[in-house]
Amino acid sequence: MDVKSGHFRARRWICRGVLLLCNLVLAAHGPGSLQAEEAQSRDPEVERRFKALEERNQKLEERNDKLEARVGELESNKAAAGSAGADTDGFSFDEERPGLGMVARYGQVEATFQVFGDVGFRYQNPAPPAQSNSSFFFGSLDLFATAQVAERLHLVSESLIRPAGGSIGINQERLWGAWTFADALFVKLGTEHTPTSRWIRTYHHGKWLEPSIDRPFLARFEGNDGFLPIHYAGVEVGGSVDLGFGRVDYIGIVSNGRGITPEDRQVLSDRNNAKAFDAHLAFSPACLSSLHVGGALRADDIPASPSSGWTRSIREIIGSSFVELRTGPLEALGDAQVEAIAEVAYVENKVRSSDSTFQHHSWYAQVGYRINNAWMPYARFDSRSMERNDPFFASFSDSSKDRDLDKWEQVLGVRYDFSTNAALKVELVLGREERRDGAETSKKDFVSVAMQLAWVF
Repeated sequence: MDVKSGHFRARRWICRGVLLLCNLVLAAHGPGSLQAEEAQSRDPEVERRFKALEERNQKLEERNDKLEARVGELESNKAAAGSAGADTDGFSFDEERPGLGMVARYGQVEATFQVFGDVGFRYQNPAPPAQSNSSFFFGSLDLFATAQVAERLHLVSESLIRPAGGSIGINQERLWGAWTFADALFVKLGTEHTPTSRWIRTYHHGKWLEPSIDRPFLARFEGNDGFLPIHYAGVEVGGSVDLGFGRVDYIGIVSNGRGITPEDRQVLSDRNNAKAFDAHLAFSPACLSSLHVGGALRADDIPASPSSGWTRSIREIIGSSFVELRTGPLEALGDAQVEAIAEVAYVENKVRSSDSTFQHHSWYAQVGYRINNAWMPYARFDSRSMERNDPFFASFSDSSKDRDLDKWEQVLGVRYDFSTNAALKVELVLGREERRDGAETSKKDFVSVAMQLAWVF
């Protein structure tokens, strides 16, 4: 359309040039000679052609003005459609999204696709049970997709390919649809992460998103030595409200509860009629929007399992709280950005069949300094204090899955983002853990060195 517009402008200036040339020729004779010529003789044909030329030039100018206005309107509409992603089918790329930033559009549907992956190496002394001191490992491959199907309907799918025992398996980690009525109210249905852990709700599964190699004890998944329920299948209602002095976020969830083992997530069905209830509340003050504090509460009835040692259901209460701080560049730290997060969780299991109660605690605190958006040294203190012989967590047949034993770790690490889509992490871990040998337990100090390459595309 720019070529046509230039063509119309050229024609306009040609016509104006012809008129100017005629005026110059007439003016060269002077007013007196022109009056003399008009007095002696007047050529009607010349006057007719001159008037026709003026009329034609005026029409061309009016037509060109209309065409220029139409071209400007079309260009404005095209720019608006490109920025909003509307009425533009096919693939495009969003530079603000991590990875390729691939976006597919068809009609009113806009979908995004991302792939997270990680591999690494670990050395530990003494070696973990049934493992060698040093091992290369396949971490995970996370297939993440979102879709905006309608103005208020948002869909998420996350599938994870990861080690499962001695093989590689695939799990559907998240699959939900959410309808947003307003900032103060949304409704979500499907499989999602519980708000019990702030770490999980912040980073989810992609290892590239996480600052460290491993998650804290209370944020580990059910199939990876985790003792908290991380996934749920149910309905979630929540929202956020700006109160002027700060912003409040709130969530309420009704879902299937735990199965008879910590690994049983019950996303396909529920073993008993009792449902799990979660409530979450968080606050961010207006004077320091980078600070977030909050907590969560969960109540559940774990179904009876006579083969595992309890003939009646176990009443489980979980409470957790967190504080998180993410600052912008600080001159006092050489423009470094602070990323700090701390959580504490409390679990109480009341075994009705034996009228016994078991209490468990876990906490961690991690702080990191991001320098020049490339380097981030970090440190974490992580503790898990469990009351032994809780029948739900104890697993005497497989010591590698004992969740009723204590652990403690001190992590020192550094992350280097050598590109916008890939990072290398190196960690030194000094720790102590309880190990079970039959009915006996002992405490072992260990040292571990790990390296991880994580990426997104």
